[in-house]
Amino acid sequence: MILSGALAGLAGGVEVLGVHYHFVSNFSAVNDFDGLIIAFAGHLHPAGVVLFAFLLGGLRTGSLVGLQIHSGIPRELGGALIALMLLFIATNRFFNRNGSDMDPQPQI
Repeated sequence: MILSGALAGLAGGVEVLGVHYHFVSNFSAVNDFDGLIIAFAGHLHPAGVVLFAFLLGGLRTGSLVGLQIHSGIPRELGGALIALMLLFIATNRFFNRNGSDMDPQPQI
């Protein structure tokens, strides 16, 4: 992890100091927690992660290109849709995990 972080820091430093010559505030504005979202929504299963990665990539690209450029709808709507999907997946997993311990009918 240390080596990976060092290489990422060097790459970012070269990009900022060698290309732009100043700090760019929106250097990586979109892909903040995509890996975490994909792993959580894919239920930590390799097939689910790959499937949801394609879904999230298509949704991000579609919200940028399709909604904003062609329709004039702000691209934040795509981010809100992703947030709602993650919220529904999280609540579904929470209620399935916590609700399985409770029996609706008591055993006598």
